[in-house]
Amino acid sequence: MSVKSRIVRWILNIAVIIAFWIRGQFKSDWFQWQKTDSKANTWRALDMVSGRSGFYFSRQAFSFDRPGYVEEYARQLKRIAGFGHAEGEAQSMPYQGTFWNRLGFGSRVNGQQSGYFGTFNDRSNYRYSFDGCHVPYWFLSLLFACGGLPLLLRLRAQRRRSRRLRANQCLSCGYDLRATSGRCPECGQLINSSIAHA
Repeated sequence: MSVKSRIVRWILNIAVIIAFWIRGQFKSDWFQWQKTDSKANTWRALDMVSGRSGFYFSRQAFSFDRPGYVEEYARQLKRIAGFGHAEGEAQSMPYQGTFWNRLGFGSRVNGQQSGYFGTFNDRSNYRYSFDGCHVPYWFLSLLFACGGLPLLLRLRAQRRRSRRLRANQCLSCGYDLRATSGRCPECGQLINSSIAHA
């Protein structure tokens, strides 16, 4: 992959984060993936929600004791299988209280919990885990910005190299090498064979 295409992808990633940041002030987007396994009586889901201050990621796993209840649970949630998208009201940061929460970070690991689904006379016990984390937009933007800096420096170096090759200059210091062979008289760098024959 060329440096230019990497930079374009880097700029697009930052633009997408900023777009979600702006949209998150008014609406939230829920990107959902879910899988219902009738044989194992399990329902799993991964969610990504864009909120006012960042992205909220969650993982849910439910395991039912009795067959048939997992499908009913998924139907009631309207999340049976596959990928989905829903739109909702703007979501605030779900975690409060600590220094890291004020910066926009948060996480929750519930571990294994238990509950029941169905009516009192006809119900199934289940075990579940519901873990989540919140990552602020500013951190993702900073992460992509710092990740793009080496790409920009590399692109600058490639452009300088090609410009110096075309102008028959030393690749190290930029000295004019039209009347020189062997080494650069300015810095002592060996002259590239492509420059010597240009």
